[in-house]
Amino acid sequence: MPKRHFILRVVGAVGLATATWILLAMIRSFLPYSRIGDRITDLFAIPGAWLTSFIYPEGFHTGQGSLEAVWMTMFSNFVVYILFWYLFLIAWGAARHGKGI
Repeated sequence: MPKRHFILRVVGAVGLATATWILLAMIRSFLPYSRIGDRITDLFAIPGAWLTSFIYPEGFHTGQGSLEAVWMTMFSNFVVYILFWYLFLIAWGAARHGKGI
């Protein structure tokens, strides 16, 4: 894979991950409460919460509450979104050019 394609995919994945993160924050903040919307945003938060659980096994309620766990969950979700979008862009590029992955 040429270096240019790699850089474009990484930049695209970071941009799409940022857009995903912002969209989920806007859904949670600005839309009226709904059980479906809450479940969707919780579903997208599961990967980060799962990764954080290895360091904070009791969750966010460790001791007096752990702000670090919240930040770690947000960062972990962002990294998972980057990985997801990077793999998606690879698959999409392969499908567009008729090549296997």
